[in-house]
Amino acid sequence: MLVSGEASMGRVSGGPAKKRPRDGAGATARDKVLLHGLQFFSYHGVADEERCLGQKFIVDVELGVDLKRAGKSDDIDDTVNYAAVYESVKDSFPNEHAEARVQASNLVEHVAEGIAEKILRAFHGVEWAQVTVKKPHVAVGGIVDYLGVQILRTREDDYADEDLGGSIGEC
Repeated sequence: MLVSGEASMGRVSGGPAKKRPRDGAGATARDKVLLHGLQFFSYHGVADEERCLGQKFIVDVELGVDLKRAGKSDDIDDTVNYAAVYESVKDSFPNEHAEARVQASNLVEHVAEGIAEKILRAFHGVEWAQVTVKKPHVAVGGIVDYLGVQILRTREDDYADEDLGGSIGEC
């Protein structure tokens, strides 16, 4: 019987126990490391004003990690150091204007993809990364808290031949 989207654990026809799929991505980590409400100022965007004046971005990151060992050992080496993850995310939002103009992305989709890739490459205990990038100050002719994207990437996703860089013209 399925409960809350989780497959039951157990043996099928005497075979080995199945891992529990999680979060719709086939990953098995039931535990999460959470970083919510990270705020950065940078120059990502399609509009000239976004690239010249910059804007605020809010990022949420959820990482699928088996935290059982860390829960038992109380040793930071048995988990994902969220301070190091924060620094990795922060690097995706250069805020010095000259530096940011070279590294800026047009789309928040591109920014989110780059964050997920960095995390999955750098933190080997992470089975999946869900990244949300929000733009609270967008020109859309209505009142919104924010607009943005949320992506979910797993270790099975391949980034080998992709260029995740970006650049902009003159202000």
